[in-house]
Amino acid sequence: MTMIKVLLGADVFLILSGLAWLLLIPSFNLTAFNRPLSSAFLGMLVLLFGIYKGMQLRRAYLRIKNQL
Repeated sequence: MTMIKVLLGADVFLILSGLAWLLLIPSFNLTAFNRPLSSAFLGMLVLLFGIYKGMQLRRAYLRIKNQL
């Protein structure tokens, strides 16, 4: 159970950092493979990944909780 709490904390950090990329620095331009990359795109990727991992952690937590 402690590991699930740690992973949940990391997931919250991912979601908050994705929101920070979207809200605080939306016009910062990065480069990847010699092409411009919008920071809003990067923030959206991080945010969606955090939400996806959060749903996986919730399913794992419920599965573990039902086994106990």
